[in-house]
Amino acid sequence: MAPDTPPPPGNPGSAHPREPRSTEGGPTLADLERRAATPAPHRPAGDDALIVCDRLVRIFRGDDVEVQALQGLDLLVREGELTALVGASGSGKSTLLNILAGLDVPSAGSAHVAGYDLLAMDARTRLRYRRQVVGFVWQRTARNLLPYLTAAQNVALPMELTARRGRLRRPDRERRARELLDLLGVADHADRRPAQLSGGQQQRVAVAVALANDPAVVLADEPTGELDTATAAEVFAALRRANAELGTTILVVTHDAGVSTQVRRTVAIRDGRTSTETLRSVTADGQGRTRTVSREYATLDRAGRLQLPPEFTEPLSLRDRVLLELCPDHIQVRADDTADDTADGATDDTREGPRPA
Repeated sequence: MAPDTPPPPGNPGSAHPREPRSTEGGPTLADLERRAATPAPHRPAGDDALIVCDRLVRIFRGDDVEVQALQGLDLLVREGELTALVGASGSGKSTLLNILAGLDVPSAGSAHVAGYDLLAMDARTRLRYRRQVVGFVWQRTARNLLPYLTAAQNVALPMELTARRGRLRRPDRERRARELLDLLGVADHADRRPAQLSGGQQQRVAVAVALANDPAVVLADEPTGELDTATAAEVFAALRRANAELGTTILVVTHDAGVSTQVRRTVAIRDGRTSTETLRSVTADGQGRTRTVSREYATLDRAGRLQLPPEFTEPLSLRDRVLLELCPDHIQVRADDTADDTADGATDDTREGPRPA
């Protein structure tokens, strides 16, 4: 949490105040420092987003063991986005997805999906949320479908389980089921049971099941994890088609680099927090040739925390603490050059850097 009293202007690592420097046509350093010290007007975080996670924490406790799966995670996903969530095993991806699906409850922080407060839902609201607001696709193909129902019957089942007031008539349920199967390229397998389908076909039917009740968001946990490369591409193409033609917001957890590069936005999680975000756009040259341009960003959470990737910190031996300097158009991060002297007992008051309290 930021201190109530802002720090005085000037370089915090310097014994003397820094003179303001101006850039032609731009603000001076004094202007920037005054702006940084002025509290911003309160605005709800992510007030225009469909999924809002704010300082989300999830702690698992066992016999004398405590595991922090999420450590103050922030995430915003806007309506209509197709977003990939990537990270190493144990980074917190599946924990986050279970919370967003209403299958788990965070230990602290806040999480909202389509206006639902996931920490405040009672049992009845949680059931309605899971049936109507979110759709879910599991990694294991056998977990998504009932083996004794046909593909069309599996897709129609969620519609039959909705509240009587909003339930479609049987002919309408059957028509919607076949429309979804047709959209995802498996309409000709509508009357087959899961055992008669390939793994890729089963997962495309599972996507149709997740879309059955027209949810606000579909969550997919490693939907291509058990498939070969070609089949995985077919399943992900089905997800992209659902996103493009139905406008459904889709959040996919994946280890597959081939999948994560096919979305406009990829969010990486490290140590229970969002660490980097990659945005992709398509550009065209004068001859009409297109290419995809990717740019990776470090994410800055609401507490002002920034995770610097190891490929930046290790070559410069950045660890424990660093020096920050506010410049006209950027923030400079440097190694603490007093660390060795402090360890040797040096107390030179004129050396730049923070002094012991």
